[in-house]
Amino acid sequence: MVLLCLPFFANASVFISAEELNKNLSNPKQLILDIRSQESYRQGHIPGAINIPHKLFVRTGKNNTSLILKPIDFKKLMRNNGIKNEHNIIIYGDLANLESSHIYWMLDFYGQDKHSILNGGYQAWLAKDFLTEQTTNKLAKSNFSIVIHPEKLASKFDVFMATKSDQYVIIDVRPQNQFNGHESPFLTKKGHIPTAINLPWYSIMSNRSSVDLYTRTGKVSKIKPSAELAKILAQIPKDKKIILYCNYGAEAAVVYVALKQLNRTAQIFDGSWAEWQS
Repeated sequence: MVLLCLPFFANASVFISAEELNKNLSNPKQLILDIRSQESYRQGHIPGAINIPHKLFVRTGKNNTSLILKPIDFKKLMRNNGIKNEHNIIIYGDLANLESSHIYWMLDFYGQDKHSILNGGYQAWLAKDFLTEQTTNKLAKSNFSIVIHPEKLASKFDVFMATKSDQYVIIDVRPQNQFNGHESPFLTKKGHIPTAINLPWYSIMSNRSSVDLYTRTGKVSKIKPSAELAKILAQIPKDKKIILYCNYGAEAAVVYVALKQLNRTAQIFDGSWAEWQS
């Protein structure tokens, strides 16, 4: 079943700490979702976690864009892996909350109302020396359903119209040198979408900089505390609708979840710069 829903919905806390998760491991209503590679999962993971690598949540669109799965495919992925709507899903990865935030946004878009991110990912778990296991956990197929929230996603046309409107602010979360057109490591064209302002995604993360943007290191990189987030995100006007974009969509989700932590809403331009520059 696919439903279309416009109003925003209530949600669980955006982030959970390693300590909180460790105290709650035996909760039968909880599902721990490891989105790292299969090889990383096999080498060790949080007890009870199932594995769905991040790459399985995205599809390749025109001009090599990386897009959210279509409704039927997202629902099939959830059902085949035993994820239920009543589950409280805890997402974790190993790339500075980046891929975890991307999955969080997808779950928002498809109407899952109980999901959180393990702040700091698997590195935060290991740093506390909590138990791990190498068991491959599998669940029986489920009857997962989706409720589409179109207000979470912006199309290329939506973004084009936003460049002509004073009701919107467009946020480019890529590094400043990409925003300024000095380099474009992934795509052909340089520059940014007209009227956009720059807020690098890593500026709201601890232990993450432009030097190690996409490096899977042993460092624990967490979202900054709410008080710090409020100061950093204060540059985004509160009286305007927000559209976020990056290169392919994942980095924008880091700022999306930070805004949500502060009870603010935003749309993600899923195709991002990859689609805009094509």
